[in-house]
Amino acid sequence: MIVLLSPQSVAPPPTRRVRARLPVGLREDSYSVGVHTGNLGRGQVALDGAPAVDLLCWEHLKRRPCTCDDACASLFAGACAKYVSGALGTGNGCHRGADCPWPHPENVLEELVAWRTRTQGPPAVTTLRAQAVDSQPSRSTLTASGSLPPRRCTVPPSAVRERLTRHANNGATNVHRLLDAPWSDEALASDATRRLLSRRGCVKEICEAFAAADVVRTLAPAAAADGSGLTILDVCSGSGLGAAVLSRVWPEARVVMLDSNRDMDLTHVSERPNLDFIELDLFAKNAAAVLSDASAGAGTCVVLGVHLCGALSPRLITLCAHVEGVDAFGVSPCCIKGTLGEHVKRSAKELGRPNYDVILETLAEMADRELDGRGGVQLRRDDDMLSPRNGFVLGSKLRLSP
Repeated sequence: MIVLLSPQSVAPPPTRRVRARLPVGLREDSYSVGVHTGNLGRGQVALDGAPAVDLLCWEHLKRRPCTCDDACASLFAGACAKYVSGALGTGNGCHRGADCPWPHPENVLEELVAWRTRTQGPPAVTTLRAQAVDSQPSRSTLTASGSLPPRRCTVPPSAVRERLTRHANNGATNVHRLLDAPWSDEALASDATRRLLSRRGCVKEICEAFAAADVVRTLAPAAAADGSGLTILDVCSGSGLGAAVLSRVWPEARVVMLDSNRDMDLTHVSERPNLDFIELDLFAKNAAAVLSDASAGAGTCVVLGVHLCGALSPRLITLCAHVEGVDAFGVSPCCIKGTLGEHVKRSAKELGRPNYDVILETLAEMADRELDGRGGVQLRRDDDMLSPRNGFVLGSKLRLSP
């Protein structure tokens, strides 16, 4: 059963409701593209081929005795070093925002270019693309493309169906939906897909997959029954049982798995004409560019992130809110850690409410702030996910289905 919630519709808690001060992560784009927007996917800034960060006198910036003899730019004394390096495309920048005790200078690159112009003439401003850690294609990419020979699955289809039927009869409603689907025999006949369906934990993943499918229907109510014109990006997809299900629910949709794990067997991807795989680290500088490229040309693009841990949920929400090609997103958090996690725990204790409810409402507030009037936000709970962590934060730049 699906229940739609909103922060306003929740019954008042038994204790006095205290509106806690939002942490830096919610106020100052800690998880957002933030100051990195200009450099996402393009690498660090260079002047005449030299990394811009190497042209600064960091001793001067940190108010220490300078030993460079004016060979480097003596700028930004006392400024936040993380902010300055982030503004030049290196590092992750400063996430403390207004709480940072050191100044965040404006026009960092412009001032450095002006210094270079005064000392050596106008420079050529370019960017240096970061070299890949491993230039060899990963196992995930090779198996997804069919470049490696497939492995056989020794578990017969009848044994897998029998096991799944037992789980379905014991209350796993969404497993019934898979077994009753017109494509279930085809899925079980595939060695690659049958391996996914015979693993421990597959029942949980099946339930999540159909919950995600219901989310897509809410976020894209006008989508064709076969998925024509629909693109679904399954971010942090893992080995991709959910994506394999979605590719069959909407056989004419384009379904893309995105994950940073380089060592998965994704042979099932090569067997599905509408299923692709892209390596993606959500916290890499090119994350926004990768999502933008993946969503390009889509009629309607929906991004899913199911059971994301820690900072992955707020990071994906802010990326989706700012990437133009993404029309809607559904994010199901698993947990929240770090500064945001401590804020959630404190708020939940003050309000006398479960941590997970407060996690959902906090992320919904974040999504509403990031969309900034450009869309709507809903909270959804799905009891058929067979997990107490069964909530989704839905954000849409389209009309949400009731």
